[in-house]
Amino acid sequence: MIAKLKSNITKDMPNSDIRIRLSVIEMIKSDNVVKNKLAISLNKSYVTIQRYINNNDVMLTTAAAMEVLRSELNLSNDELLN
Repeated sequence: MIAKLKSNITKDMPNSDIRIRLSVIEMIKSDNVVKNKLAISLNKSYVTIQRYINNNDVMLTTAAAMEVLRSELNLSNDELLN
């Protein structure tokens, strides 16, 4: 039972080994629309999103963030991730 709960929890958590490509980070830094959509999608402030971008935080690899990045930048997961 506990193992099943742990697997359900970790399934939705970002993978700490996977990061956004630096070229994509540079694209995000220059696009305020993407940053605002990330803030709305992740329910975080613009300042928090900026910190995520500056640190290439794993929160940018969550399902909600990836959906925004795929749709706004027209890139696949392979093109977005290292």
